[in-house]
Amino acid sequence: MRENSIFAGLLSDAETVTLFAPEAMLADWLAFQRALIIAQGSDPAALTGFSPDIAGLAAATMKDGVPIPAWLTALKKHAPILAPLLHLNATSQDLTDTAMILAFKRANIIFDERLDVVAAALRALDGTPKLMARTRMQPALEITVGDRITRWLSALEDIGTRLAALRPGLEVLQYGGAVGLTPHDAVATAVAAELGLKPALHWHTTRNRLADYAGWLSLATGALGKIGLDLALMAQMGEVALTGGTSSAMPHKNNPVLAEVLQALARKNACDLSAVHLALLAEQERSGAAMTLEWLVLPEMVVTTGTALAHACALIKSISSLGG
Repeated sequence: MRENSIFAGLLSDAETVTLFAPEAMLADWLAFQRALIIAQGSDPAALTGFSPDIAGLAAATMKDGVPIPAWLTALKKHAPILAPLLHLNATSQDLTDTAMILAFKRANIIFDERLDVVAAALRALDGTPKLMARTRMQPALEITVGDRITRWLSALEDIGTRLAALRPGLEVLQYGGAVGLTPHDAVATAVAAELGLKPALHWHTTRNRLADYAGWLSLATGALGKIGLDLALMAQMGEVALTGGTSSAMPHKNNPVLAEVLQALARKNACDLSAVHLALLAEQERSGAAMTLEWLVLPEMVVTTGTALAHACALIKSISSLGG
């Protein structure tokens, strides 16, 4: 349903979707080759103006499983003077992994910004009204709105701290070559620097950093889903007034739509997390199956997280009153 234009605004996020568009991926592949040319002491100017046939690449992918062979052939035809230097000691997965990491790096900047916006929106709420705390869904003791907000904020601050700690180990170059034996040398270091990444020992079949990142994505949407769940329950009890949605059968209803969507997004990422853990089972020096599974799942998890952050901000700003 995410690709259905009618549901896209509710279930997707245009800014993070764009990070995984064909144009972004192709630009990152070209940036890898450009960085590799520079690292070899040559001028990559001949690469300028390269515009591959996307439909042709799609057809080649059906045959090869990856579009890199066809793309590289076209690139060498475009810049024959650089052909001997292109793709030096590299393989298709070096390009696909590095492009994926570059997309994650851009996503992380968006996530940092949106986490700050959500936290600021929570801090702007009036925390003085009284609420009835509930444990195991039953009335417990009186608290304030601020007590509940403090717990939400604590979770978000933890998420932000975890992302900052995760990024240095995630935002790294992939450059292992045919069987993961490309030297971890000055060329690799220069390519990483040119791309704004850190150099790293090849990780073709050691996908821990991606599993850690998927875990973070699930934690982030889980924290936001918790806010959505609490607000939906508070709306049920008349403890919060939200700008919600109407019902086709009961026009008097005010449904907590965004609060519900936050819960659904959290559950989706929790389900997708297991698929990323399954991709840890990568055979020997490279796995086409595990790599394909990551392509199916990780971009989806990033978009789900971006969507949740955008909706969380809108939900909090839709609150018109708080307190029992």
